[in-house]
Amino acid sequence: MKNIVSFLFVFFCFQCFAQSEVSSPDYFSCGLRRVVDETTMKVGFEDKKGKMVLPAQYCKADRFVKKKCAVYMNAEWTDFSATDGALEHRWIGGKWGVIDKTGKYVKPCIYERSWNAEMNCFQYVAPTDSFYFTSKGKIVPIKK
Repeated sequence: MKNIVSFLFVFFCFQCFAQSEVSSPDYFSCGLRRVVDETTMKVGFEDKKGKMVLPAQYCKADRFVKKKCAVYMNAEWTDFSATDGALEHRWIGGKWGVIDKTGKYVKPCIYERSWNAEMNCFQYVAPTDSFYFTSKGKIVPIKK
């Protein structure tokens, strides 16, 4: 039983991490879904009618949770195919922030993001402040 629970936890964590690496339209969350512009490799959001609500300007984006979404901006699309056969392309050098459904920044793109296994969520850290984004869409400050 313990092995099954451990496997499910690792599988869930991987799925959460992988969700920001969308390569095709995914399911709707808060009435929007992520769509990748294949020419720029940037992510935008469309509504259920197929109308682009937020243009493809984000390097990466999570799904919306309670009308908020973590996005990754100002990165460079880098080709690693000459040096690493397993890794062809990847975004390098960007920062994370949080937007609302209109595209307005709730938190600016100044944060580094890392997985916090103890809290079972991503944490966002900048010199000025830190926070984590709950599964209920709440932004919770991390006290230093």
